[in-house]
Amino acid sequence: MGTGYSLVRLLMEKMPQIKLDRIDGLTFIEQIMKPHTPYYKAVKELFGQEYLHGMAHITGGGIEGNLCRIIPDGLTAEISLPQIRPLPVFKYIKLRGNVEDEEMLRTFNCGVGFVLVVSREGKEDAVRRISQHYPCYEIGRITKGDRKIAMKGRLSWL
Repeated sequence: MGTGYSLVRLLMEKMPQIKLDRIDGLTFIEQIMKPHTPYYKAVKELFGQEYLHGMAHITGGGIEGNLCRIIPDGLTAEISLPQIRPLPVFKYIKLRGNVEDEEMLRTFNCGVGFVLVVSREGKEDAVRRISQHYPCYEIGRITKGDRKIAMKGRLSWL
């Protein structure tokens, strides 16, 4: 498995002109060099809430490679791919680089930078609190199962 930067470097070698392509007002280079989003301020007020069962920062390795670390044996995180809202920079990489969905999901967070595992009862409160800082939405559910992560459906790149 390569890293996101390896894939981006490969794309820039194949298509040097993309460095200056504009995505949401920034050049491609500016977009990929943006610092990681700091989630602490958004999540700190959830610490101690009974409904909070786990958190995962989604970095290299994507959702599957990071969320699996907090899912206990006997449970499965079913991720509904159609619910994910890929950021424009990931749409650009996918389309310009003709990258398969599986590689996109393995390499990038595709716009899901942080995942909270919360109870059904606490979901509304968690979404309300986090939405004051960042876009926040449901991407799946926890079920009984022997796979840590199960990806369901397909990402929408439109």
